[in-house]
Amino acid sequence: MAVEKIFEPFYSTKGDLGTGLGLSQVYAFVKRSNGAIKVKSQLNKGSCFTLYFPVYVEEEAGHKENNANLAEKNNSVSKYNGTENILIVDDEVGLINLMSEVLSKHGYHVFSAESGKMALDILNKHSIDVMVSDVVMPEMDGYELATITQKNYPDTKILLASGFTDQRQIKMSDTALHDNLLVKPYASKDLLKKIRELLD
Repeated sequence: MAVEKIFEPFYSTKGDLGTGLGLSQVYAFVKRSNGAIKVKSQLNKGSCFTLYFPVYVEEEAGHKENNANLAEKNNSVSKYNGTENILIVDDEVGLINLMSEVLSKHGYHVFSAESGKMALDILNKHSIDVMVSDVVMPEMDGYELATITQKNYPDTKILLASGFTDQRQIKMSDTALHDNLLVKPYASKDLLKKIRELLD
């Protein structure tokens, strides 16, 4: 499949019109930045590229925040902290690692799965409070996984994430899943906020 080769140097689907270096350079830049790049492609619908980068805050010289501002920031962040068990399901390992890092730093116990089958194995062995699953995955997509989880593990809250909109999403019978859908790309604060809203 073309999607499996698009980041390879000199690979192009444009024939003589392309050098095949553009996406390979983007991939190299993202990796040097300790980030991740994810692509989802659907026939006749297009492709969605999502780039993830670790958060970096640079403090400008001579502009240090006063203690009141720092306290306000800390209180804002603490609202999203927790100790619950979170299961991340995504076929992109780089994204799993980034999400795991963010959630772990906020006190959560993180489990991860690269497929729906792996996710079900974890749900069978551990008590999971919230499952965050990508929608577009091979073999078993997020909708199928959510349906099985709701039936067999009703106490587990579900948060789906997707960069695509399709008919199944629009016709989802569970309005809560549709209303809480996390649209990619999203900020880590949005992820943390959604999880806390499900748990509180």
